[in-house]
Amino acid sequence: MKIELDNNSKMILRDNNTGRFLSGLGLVSAGLGTACLFGNDLLPSLLALALVVAGGYILHTTKRVHIELDMAPARIKIRLRGFAQTEDREIAFCDVEKVVLSKLIKTSFAPPSIRGSGAARTYYQFRLVLMAGRNKELSFDFGRLNARLSNLIASPDNRKQDEAQQIADFIGAPLEVIVPSSGAVVAAVWDDMLGRSKVSI
Repeated sequence: MKIELDNNSKMILRDNNTGRFLSGLGLVSAGLGTACLFGNDLLPSLLALALVVAGGYILHTTKRVHIELDMAPARIKIRLRGFAQTEDREIAFCDVEKVVLSKLIKTSFAPPSIRGSGAARTYYQFRLVLMAGRNKELSFDFGRLNARLSNLIASPDNRKQDEAQQIADFIGAPLEVIVPSSGAVVAAVWDDMLGRSKVSI
C-alpha cells in the first residue's frame, strides 16, 4: 500500500492489488490453454475447469483500494473497486477508536511439478485495521514479505510500524501493534528454508 501526502491536509492510501489480478489472469489463461491442448481428455479438462474457476474467483473478489484521509472535514473516504462493482464507504476521524497493525504468518504452496510435488513458502502478511467501535472493523492489506533469514536480521516491522503510526497520527487515534512471538518468527523462517525443497502435495 502506497502512502501519499497532499499539502499535509490529505493523505492518500492506494493499493491496486496488481499481484492478485495477475495471479487470477494467469490461472484463467493456464486453464484456457490446458482446455485447448487437452480438451478431449477428462482429467485435463477438470484441471482446466478448476484453474478457470479459481482464477475467476480471484479476479471477482480482488479490489483496488483507494483511501482518502481528509483533514478539513476530518473524514475518511474509502473506495473499493473491482470488476463487478465499486463500493464507497465513509467514516469520521472521531469514529476510529484505534488503528491496529497486525503481522500474520502464512504459508502458500507453489503448483506441483510433473513429478507431483511443489514448493512451500512461508511469508508475513501485514494487515491494517481501523477499529470503529461496536465490533466494526475496516481491514486492509498492508504488505507481504517472505519469511527469509534476511528479514529476521533486518526486520521490516519497524518500517511498517512507522507507516502505520503515520496514519494513526494523521487520524488522531492510538496505534496497537500485534506481532507473533519471537519463537513463531524463527519457526517461520525455518519452515521457509525447509519449504524451498520439494514437498509432496
